[in-house]
Amino acid sequence: MEKSRKRKPAQQRWIKDLSDEDIENRVRILGSIVDITSVQDQENQENQTYVVLDDGTGRFQVISNQPITLELGAQIRVFGVVRKTGQNELVIEAEIIQDMKDLDISLYKRVQEVRQRFESSFKSP
Repeated sequence: MEKSRKRKPAQQRWIKDLSDEDIENRVRILGSIVDITSVQDQENQENQTYVVLDDGTGRFQVISNQPITLELGAQIRVFGVVRKTGQNELVIEAEIIQDMKDLDISLYKRVQEVRQRFESSFKSP
C-alpha cells in the first residue's frame, strides 16, 4: 500500500510575525488587497500576479501563478509557502486564495487575539 503524502497544515500568521523562521513553511494570512500587478515572465512565458496584502499589522507581497479576478480592497485569505527572493525579501507563494467578502473582520480579529492569549497561557516559561 502506497503511503499518502500529506502536507502540513498552514499556520495562521499575522504579517508582523513573519520571519526567516517561516521560510519553506505553509502559512495562512487574512487581509485586504492594497495593490495588484500582473506580469508575464519572459523566460518561461508564464503570467504571475503580485498582490500586496495588508492585515492591519503590516503589508506583505504574495505571488500567484493564477490570475486574480478580485479588486483592490477585497478581503482574502491566502494559503501558501513563505519563500525568500533573490533580493533577500520574504514573499508568500500562493497555493490557494479565498475571497472572504462575507467575513466579519473585526470579529475574526477578536477571536484570533483571544485564541493567542489562550494558547500562550499554556506555554511554559
